[in-house]
Amino acid sequence: SDTTNEENEDVDLTPEPSQEPSPQPEDTDPVQEPEQDSSADEEVVNPPSDNDSTENPISEEELQQKLDELDIQDEFVDYASKGSTVEFIGKDEEDGNEFYKIKMLTKNKNESIYFFDVNTSLIYKEEKTVKQQGQEIKMTTKLLDYKTIPFGIKIPHKSEQMGQVLVTDKIEINPVIDVNVFKGK
Repeated sequence: SDTTNEENEDVDLTPEPSQEPSPQPEDTDPVQEPEQDSSADEEVVNPPSDNDSTENPISEEELQQKLDELDIQDEFVDYASKGSTVEFIGKDEEDGNEFYKIKMLTKNKNESIYFFDVNTSLIYKEEKTVKQQGQEIKMTTKLLDYKTIPFGIKIPHKSEQMGQVLVTDKIEINPVIDVNVFKGK
């Protein structure tokens, strides 16, 4: 309907500079909500994404894959207590280097093959099959340019995945951070 509240029409609620604002009663709202169109009760449909006309929930397999990604520790830390198993499946050679191949199967039945450098024991590559939108995609991630950071930890500063390269310039462990950073100023 087209009714208006005449009491609040043309009322300036801004206090004068020399006056304190008067407290509002708790049961009234000085701001009037615009009346809603009756079509507001209809279902809201989000715009399509990735040229898809519908939003599809992820499959149970994709959910199990995502659950494994929630582990913030290295997947090999306490792997047995997490329900994962590992198996040595042989050696491989690539780019003139030898690697131990280790298969990991998580409690959610996700399988990855890790390639550990025979000389350094560092992970060189991970291969796994991921499921996205009902399709299986073989994903290979190479971890390169390991550098020793404080506390003697070696971390890769370069990774390659699906044609993209990520380079990390600097890693700091427990730096002192100014609290004002979090105040948005």
